[in-house]
Amino acid sequence: MGDSALSVNLLGQLVQADVAKIGRVLVSAVLVGGLGLLSPIFPVTLALATASLSLLVLGLVLFAIGWRNNRKQRLALTIVGEFIENDATPSFVVLNDGEINSINQAALAKFVTSAGTTFAAVLHGV
Repeated sequence: MGDSALSVNLLGQLVQADVAKIGRVLVSAVLVGGLGLLSPIFPVTLALATASLSLLVLGLVLFAIGWRNNRKQRLALTIVGEFIENDATPSFVVLNDGEINSINQAALAKFVTSAGTTFAAVLHGV
């Protein structure tokens, strides 16, 4: 219950940042490669093809690094999520608008909540 919400929120932000970087590199590679195909001068075509290939390799390297970092982050978030879920301290994962996204068993036992409840409403009832 708690670890999935935690993982989805943080991993979504990480993946978006990686995709933006890799996307820019790959678009650059396609543009440079396209310019190389349009050039009638062979040395220019060769230079642009080399640059395009280099950008593609860079995109793959960035993808591999991002995948590795996200894998480590997923593992860490799973461990933190399991700790929060089994902790005796009431814990909440809250969305930006204050709506409770996830709540652990200790919080369910101590606070009255329902679907769509905001964190402020739960605390107001204390």
